[in-house]
Amino acid sequence: MTETTPIGTCGGLRPHMSNWPDDKKYDARAKQGWPAPFVEIRLMRPDAPEDQGEVPWDGVSSGEIEIRGPWVAAKYHESPDQAHRWTTDGWFRTGDVATMDEDGYVKIVDRAKDLVKSGGEWISSVDLETH
Repeated sequence: MTETTPIGTCGGLRPHMSNWPDDKKYDARAKQGWPAPFVEIRLMRPDAPEDQGEVPWDGVSSGEIEIRGPWVAAKYHESPDQAHRWTTDGWFRTGDVATMDEDGYVKIVDRAKDLVKSGGEWISSVDLETH
């Protein structure tokens, strides 16, 4: 995304994955990768308070991607109406929903505006359509 120009994540396999079966290697390569050097990424629950909503890195739990780093945009030029896109502590709310696994790999699963709330839980519209 242009707000993270030039880069937000790096892809590929980590050294400990070299002996993994091909299908497991493919799954890792199909993800968006891990945060690039100097970039931080966290996944936040949509309705949680800013300081309590981080999702665990378990590859299953999903949350909205928030990102910050030295080249991540800090605001939109002459657009004060878009200030809500940043948290009070400087994280950019991307609008993308993702999971992050134990190795730090991000996998985008949906857009925040496409989530469906059912029984108090947020469900990915992609998962809903797949089922």
